[in-house]
Amino acid sequence: KVIVSVRNDPKIEYSSGIYEFLMKKLYPRASGFVFQTKQAQDYFKNIINCESEIIPNPINSLFIKNSFEGIRRKEIVSVGRFTEQKNFLELIETFSLLSPEFNEYKLVIYGDGELRSRMEKLVKSLNLENRVVFPGVVDDLYNRIYESAVFVLPSIYEGMPNSLMEAMALGLPVISTDCPCGGPKMLIENNVSGKLVQVNNRVELKEAIEEILRNEDFAKILGKNASRISEKMNPQKINKQWENYIINVLNREEKYEK
Repeated sequence: KVIVSVRNDPKIEYSSGIYEFLMKKLYPRASGFVFQTKQAQDYFKNIINCESEIIPNPINSLFIKNSFEGIRRKEIVSVGRFTEQKNFLELIETFSLLSPEFNEYKLVIYGDGELRSRMEKLVKSLNLENRVVFPGVVDDLYNRIYESAVFVLPSIYEGMPNSLMEAMALGLPVISTDCPCGGPKMLIENNVSGKLVQVNNRVELKEAIEEILRNEDFAKILGKNASRISEKMNPQKINKQWENYIINVLNREEKYEK
Protein backbone atom coordinates (compact mmCIF):
# COMPACT_ATOMS: atom_id res chain seq x y z
CA LYS A 1 0.00 0.00 0.00
CA VAL A 2 1.27 3.47 -0.90
CA ILE A 3 0.39 6.71 0.88
CA VAL A 4 1.73 9.84 -0.80
CA SER A 5 2.69 12.80 1.40
CA VAL A 6 2.91 16.16 -0.41
CA ARG A 7 5.31 18.51 1.44
CA ASN A 8 5.44 21.70 -0.62
CA ASP A 9 3.48 23.86 -3.05
CA PRO A 10 2.40 21.45 -5.84
CA LYS A 11 2.06 24.26 -8.37
CA ILE A 12 5.81 24.74 -8.07
CA GLU A 13 6.87 21.16 -7.41
CA TYR A 14 5.05 19.82 -10.49
CA SER A 15 5.65 22.75 -12.84
CA SER A 16 8.19 20.68 -14.81
CA GLY A 17 6.63 18.72 -17.67
CA ILE A 18 8.17 15.36 -16.75
CA TYR A 19 7.20 15.65 -13.07
CA GLU A 20 3.64 16.63 -13.94
CA PHE A 21 3.40 13.74 -16.43
CA LEU A 22 4.68 11.18 -13.92
CA MET A 23 2.49 12.56 -11.15
CA LYS A 24 -0.68 12.28 -13.26
CA LYS A 25 0.25 8.72 -14.28
CA LEU A 26 1.33 7.38 -10.90
CA TYR A 27 -0.59 9.25 -8.21
CA PRO A 28 -4.05 7.87 -9.14
CA ARG A 29 -2.68 4.43 -8.16
CA ALA A 30 -1.95 5.45 -4.55
CA SER A 31 -4.04 4.19 -1.64
CA GLY A 32 -3.96 7.46 0.28
CA PHE A 33 -2.75 11.05 0.35
CA VAL A 34 -1.69 13.35 3.15
CA PHE A 35 -1.51 17.11 2.55
CA GLN A 36 -0.30 19.92 4.78
CA THR A 37 -2.79 22.55 3.57
CA LYS A 38 -6.20 22.86 1.94
CA GLN A 39 -4.66 24.63 -1.08
CA ALA A 40 -2.42 21.63 -1.73
CA GLN A 41 -5.34 19.23 -1.32
CA ASP A 42 -7.47 21.21 -3.79
CA TYR A 43 -4.72 21.04 -6.43
CA PHE A 44 -5.12 17.25 -6.64
CA LYS A 45 -8.92 16.98 -6.38
CA ASN A 46 -9.36 15.95 -10.04
CA ILE A 47 -6.31 13.66 -10.08
CA ILE A 48 -6.47 11.32 -7.11
CA ASN A 49 -8.99 8.52 -6.73
CA CYS A 50 -9.10 8.09 -2.95
CA GLU A 51 -9.89 9.93 0.26
CA SER A 52 -7.18 12.27 1.49
CA GLU A 53 -6.32 13.91 4.80
CA ILE A 54 -4.84 17.24 5.89
CA ILE A 55 -2.26 16.66 8.63
CA PRO A 56 0.08 19.49 9.67
CA ASN A 57 3.67 18.95 10.73
CA PRO A 58 4.41 18.18 14.36
CA ILE A 59 6.63 20.58 16.31
CA ASN A 60 10.08 19.35 17.28
CA SER A 61 9.79 18.75 21.04
CA LEU A 62 13.03 20.70 21.64
CA PHE A 63 11.13 23.89 20.76
CA ILE A 64 8.30 23.29 23.23
CA LYS A 65 9.25 25.40 26.24
CA ASN A 66 8.01 28.39 28.23
CA SER A 67 8.12 31.72 26.40
CA PHE A 68 11.06 34.00 27.14
CA GLU A 69 10.12 36.72 29.65
CA GLY A 70 13.21 38.98 29.81
CA ILE A 71 14.59 41.74 27.61
CA ARG A 72 14.96 40.38 24.09
CA ARG A 73 18.19 40.67 22.12
CA LYS A 74 18.27 43.23 19.34
CA GLU A 75 18.16 40.55 16.67
CA ILE A 76 15.86 39.86 13.75
CA VAL A 77 16.20 36.17 12.88
CA SER A 78 15.30 33.87 10.03
CA VAL A 79 16.03 30.23 9.21
CA GLY A 80 16.17 28.14 6.03
CA ARG A 81 18.07 26.96 2.99
CA PHE A 82 19.75 29.72 1.03
CA THR A 83 17.62 29.24 -2.09
CA GLU A 84 15.35 31.38 -4.25
CA GLN A 85 12.30 29.93 -2.50
CA LYS A 86 13.29 31.30 0.90
CA ASN A 87 13.73 34.84 -0.52
CA PHE A 88 16.51 35.95 1.85
CA LEU A 89 17.81 38.51 -0.65
CA GLU A 90 14.50 40.33 -0.27
CA LEU A 91 14.78 40.16 3.53
CA ILE A 92 18.28 41.66 3.45
CA GLU A 93 17.10 44.46 1.15
CA THR A 94 14.18 45.17 3.50
CA PHE A 95 16.45 45.16 6.55
CA SER A 96 18.59 47.84 4.88
CA LEU A 97 15.48 50.08 4.68
CA LEU A 98 14.62 50.02 8.39
CA SER A 99 14.48 53.38 10.14
CA PRO A 100 17.74 54.67 11.68
CA GLU A 101 16.27 54.14 15.16
CA PHE A 102 16.86 50.40 14.63
CA ASN A 103 20.53 50.69 13.69
CA GLU A 104 21.52 48.67 16.78
CA TYR A 105 19.64 45.63 15.50
CA LYS A 106 21.29 42.76 13.65
CA LEU A 107 19.80 40.42 11.06
CA VAL A 108 20.83 36.82 11.73
CA ILE A 109 19.98 34.21 9.08
CA TYR A 110 20.64 30.56 10.01
CA GLY A 111 21.22 27.99 7.27
CA ASP A 112 23.32 27.57 4.15
CA GLY A 113 22.95 26.92 0.44
CA GLU A 114 23.61 27.88 -3.13
CA LEU A 115 22.81 31.58 -2.74
CA ARG A 116 25.24 32.25 0.10
CA SER A 117 27.77 34.08 -2.08
CA ARG A 118 25.04 36.30 -3.59
CA MET A 119 23.75 37.10 -0.12
CA GLU A 120 27.25 37.97 1.09
CA LYS A 121 27.83 40.24 -1.93
CA LEU A 122 24.51 41.99 -1.32
CA VAL A 123 25.40 42.56 2.34
CA LYS A 124 28.74 44.07 1.31
CA SER A 125 27.17 46.31 -1.33
CA LEU A 126 24.75 47.67 1.30
CA ASN A 127 27.56 48.23 3.85
CA LEU A 128 25.88 45.89 6.32
CA GLU A 129 28.83 43.58 7.07
CA ASN A 130 28.65 44.38 10.81
CA ARG A 131 24.87 44.00 11.01
CA VAL A 132 23.97 40.94 8.91
CA VAL A 133 25.28 37.56 10.11
CA PHE A 134 25.19 34.05 8.59
CA PRO A 135 26.10 31.58 11.39
CA GLY A 136 25.44 28.55 9.16
CA VAL A 137 23.59 25.39 10.20
CA VAL A 138 23.53 24.94 13.99
CA ASP A 139 22.44 22.11 16.28
CA ASP A 140 21.05 24.32 19.06
CA LEU A 141 18.78 26.60 17.05
CA TYR A 142 16.15 26.66 19.82
CA ASN A 143 18.71 28.25 22.16
CA ARG A 144 20.10 30.61 19.51
CA ILE A 145 16.78 32.25 18.61
CA TYR A 146 14.96 31.94 21.95
CA GLU A 147 15.69 35.52 23.09
CA SER A 148 15.51 37.21 19.67
CA ALA A 149 13.24 40.18 19.05
CA VAL A 150 11.34 38.88 16.00
CA PHE A 151 11.37 35.96 13.56
CA VAL A 152 10.74 36.60 9.84
CA LEU A 153 9.83 34.09 7.13
CA PRO A 154 10.07 35.90 3.74
CA SER A 155 9.40 32.85 1.51
CA ILE A 156 7.90 32.93 -1.97
CA TYR A 157 6.15 29.61 -1.36
CA GLU A 158 6.03 27.01 1.41
CA GLY A 159 4.26 23.88 2.51
CA MET A 160 3.94 23.86 6.30
CA PRO A 161 7.10 25.76 7.37
CA ASN A 162 8.75 24.05 10.33
CA SER A 163 10.96 27.04 11.15
CA LEU A 164 7.90 29.28 11.52
CA MET A 165 6.13 26.76 13.73
CA GLU A 166 9.21 26.35 15.92
CA ALA A 167 9.67 30.10 16.36
CA MET A 168 6.02 30.42 17.34
CA ALA A 169 6.33 27.55 19.81
CA LEU A 170 9.20 29.39 21.51
CA GLY A 171 6.96 32.44 21.92
CA LEU A 172 8.71 34.71 19.42
CA PRO A 173 6.76 37.46 17.69
CA VAL A 174 6.68 36.25 14.07
CA ILE A 175 6.17 37.75 10.61
CA SER A 176 5.58 35.65 7.50
CA THR A 177 4.63 36.16 3.90
CA ASP A 178 1.11 34.97 3.14
CA CYS A 179 2.56 32.66 0.51
CA PRO A 180 1.13 29.66 -1.32
CA CYS A 181 0.24 26.96 -0.61
CA GLY A 182 -1.30 28.41 2.54
CA GLY A 183 0.87 27.06 5.36
CA PRO A 184 1.65 30.37 7.10
CA LYS A 185 -2.00 31.44 6.90
CA MET A 186 -3.00 28.21 8.64
CA LEU A 187 -0.51 28.90 11.43
CA ILE A 188 -0.89 32.65 11.94
CA GLU A 189 -3.99 34.65 12.79
CA ASN A 190 -2.98 38.05 11.48
CA ASN A 191 -2.27 40.64 14.21
CA VAL A 192 -3.17 38.07 16.87
CA SER A 193 -0.49 35.37 16.78
CA GLY A 194 1.79 37.04 14.25
CA LYS A 195 1.84 39.25 11.16
CA LEU A 196 1.13 38.22 7.56
CA VAL A 197 2.47 40.29 4.67
CA GLN A 198 2.33 40.00 0.90
CA VAL A 199 5.12 38.15 -0.91
CA ASN A 200 7.87 40.49 -2.18
CA ASN A 201 6.25 43.55 -0.59
CA ARG A 202 9.16 45.37 1.08
CA VAL A 203 6.97 48.19 2.36
CA GLU A 204 4.61 45.82 4.20
CA LEU A 205 7.48 43.75 5.57
CA LYS A 206 9.42 46.82 6.73
CA GLU A 207 6.34 48.26 8.45
CA ALA A 208 5.55 44.94 10.15
CA ILE A 209 9.09 44.61 11.52
CA GLU A 210 9.13 48.20 12.76
CA GLU A 211 5.70 47.86 14.39
CA ILE A 212 6.87 44.90 16.45
CA LEU A 213 10.21 46.47 17.37
CA ARG A 214 8.56 49.73 18.42
CA ASN A 215 5.70 48.24 20.43
CA GLU A 216 6.93 45.94 23.20
CA ASP A 217 3.43 45.22 24.53
CA PHE A 218 2.18 44.24 21.08
CA ALA A 219 5.23 42.01 20.57
CA LYS A 220 4.56 40.24 23.88
CA ILE A 221 0.92 39.60 22.97
CA LEU A 222 1.89 38.19 19.57
CA GLY A 223 4.51 35.92 21.16
CA LYS A 224 2.17 34.69 23.87
CA ASN A 225 -0.56 33.86 21.36
CA ALA A 226 1.95 32.27 18.98
CA SER A 227 3.22 29.90 21.68
CA ARG A 228 -0.20 28.21 21.86
CA ILE A 229 0.69 26.41 18.64
CA SER A 230 2.58 23.93 20.82
CA GLU A 231 -0.77 22.50 21.92
CA LYS A 232 -2.21 22.25 18.41
CA MET A 233 0.91 20.74 16.81
CA ASN A 234 2.06 18.57 19.71
CA PRO A 235 4.00 15.55 18.33
CA GLN A 236 1.80 13.01 20.11
CA LYS A 237 -1.35 14.61 18.68
CA ILE A 238 -0.03 14.79 15.11
CA ASN A 239 1.44 11.28 15.24
CA LYS A 240 -1.97 9.98 16.35
CA GLN A 241 -3.59 11.61 13.30
CA TRP A 242 -1.09 9.81 11.07
CA GLU A 243 -1.70 6.50 12.82
CA ASN A 244 -5.47 6.83 12.48
CA TYR A 245 -5.25 7.71 8.79
CA ILE A 246 -2.89 4.83 7.99
CA ILE A 247 -5.19 2.38 9.79
CA ASN A 248 -8.20 3.75 7.89
CA VAL A 249 -6.40 3.35 4.56
CA LEU A 250 -5.40 -0.23 5.36
CA ASN A 251 -8.92 -1.14 6.49
CA ARG A 252 -10.44 0.43 3.38
CA GLU A 253 -8.02 -1.41 1.09
CA GLU A 254 -8.62 -4.75 2.84
CA LYS A 255 -12.37 -4.31 2.52
CA TYR A 256 -11.99 -3.45 -1.17
CA GLU A 257 -9.81 -6.51 -1.82
CA LYS A 258 -12.36 -8.82 -0.23
